[in-house]
Amino acid sequence: MENHRLHWGLPQWIAYLREKEIPIMPRSKLIIEALAGEDISPRELAGIVMCDPFLSLRLLRRAESRRSSTLGRDTTTILGAVQQVGLDGLLATAAESVLCDENIAGLAACESRAVLSAPLRCTGGKPGGYFAGGGGLRGLAGRNR
Repeated sequence: MENHRLHWGLPQWIAYLREKEIPIMPRSKLIIEALAGEDISPRELAGIVMCDPFLSLRLLRRAESRRSSTLGRDTTTILGAVQQVGLDGLLATAAESVLCDENIAGLAACESRAVLSAPLRCTGGKPGGYFAGGGGLRGLAGRNR
């Protein structure tokens, strides 16, 4: 990493990553492709998506880019994103995603922290909200407010 990036705060990282291609985990793509034609609830899909923080971000980006103006608010939850794009949108997101190299040093630890912290981001501490990180990811998802 370039030395000047070591001192960046969240706004600089959001601006830098906003237009970057975000890869997904190879196993996520395999799992999602296997779901084609299955009868699965949005909550179950959200649970699958939340196991891959990169896929979560890509899905939030997709949902925000297709969000109806009548919705009147940002999509800030994985469950909300899944409900907006549906299984077909999730399949399309996986199909068009590049895959990350799972052997990158530190990737497993980063992924583990993200997955373990996901339940902590639920609405008011109640399971089922599936928040994806609040304002920071909202910026990465492409909305600039």
